[in-house]
Amino acid sequence: MLVNVPYEVEDIVWKDNPSSKKVLAVLKFSPADSDKIVTDAEAAGAPQMVSIPVETWFPEELIAQAGVSGDDALKGNAYPATTFFQEPYTSGRITRVGDSDFFVLEVTAK
Repeated sequence: MLVNVPYEVEDIVWKDNPSSKKVLAVLKFSPADSDKIVTDAEAAGAPQMVSIPVETWFPEELIAQAGVSGDDALKGNAYPATTFFQEPYTSGRITRVGDSDFFVLEVTAK
C-alpha cells in the first residue's frame, strides 16, 4: 500500500513513478464518502481550482469528460491530501473532478 485510503473505494487506477517518487491515482467513491472526503480535506486547507491533464489510462468516463471540455483536461477543486499521506509519500493534493465522485490523487515523496 503506497497511500492511506480512509474510505472504501468503488474503483481505483494508479501509476507510480519510482524515479520521480510520485504516485498518481484516480479513485471513485460513493456519493456519501465523496462528501466526507471534501469535508475532511477542507479542514486541512481551502480548495484551489485546478486543471489536470488527462492520462490515457484514466477511466473512460473522465477521458470523455475532458474531451467535452475541449482542452483534454479535468477541472476541479484541489485540497491538501493530508488524510491520504503514508510514508514516504507525504506531500500532495487530492482533486475532486467537478461535481463527480471521482478524485485525482497526486502525492510525492520528499
